Amino acid sequence: MKFTPNTCLILAIVLFVAYSSVAQNVAQSSQGVCAQKISEFPALRGLKLNMTRSDLMKVYPLASIRTSNDEIGVITMSIIKKEILDDELKRNLEGINMEFMDDHLKLITFLYDDSVKWSSLPKFVESLSRSLNIPVKYWKTKSVGKNEGVYASCSDFVLEAMLFSDEPILLVQVRNYYEIVVQRKEDVEERKSKSFKP
Repeated sequence: MKFTPNTCLILAIVLFVAYSSVAQNVAQSSQGVCAQKISEFPALRGLKLNMTRSDLMKVYPLASIRTSNDEIGVITMSIIKKEILDDELKRNLEGINMEFMDDHLKLITFLYDDSVKWSSLPKFVESLSRSLNIPVKYWKTKSVGKNEGVYASCSDFVLEAMLFSDEPILLVQVRNYYEIVVQRKEDVEERKSKSFKP
């Protein structure tokens, strides 16, 4: 699968829909939640949740804004492999999609290339577990359309992983981020309806 801004937006929508069910599962039970916090989570490809856009531009100076919703304070940015200047940062990677709320990074989607052949999603998760120090027991299975995915809920962030056309995707986001987005959208619509004059 070739990474393009459109591909990234489609995947973001798929993951947004998938996250709704994940959020419900997390809300229903706190069992199986790892204790790791954002502050303890390693930087991935130079990125950490809650970093600012100016911090991002120091790592990825060619990253660009794809969409902006000033009403709710969200900006979507992305970068493709050929725009990544550091060889180590772009290894095995097709591109990265990022969402900022109030100028702080809340969601990161890593789209990897097919240079590593994963025989199954569990093999990918085993590798993630070792690298991120989040034991396999914390990863729960979920369905994402025709694809199977997994998620791990930690104290203040959530991870999601899936194979999309045999290429792995990893999503890292601040816990409850989408709930905040939805609430802000509802608040905007309510303000608009209250200020409407026939």
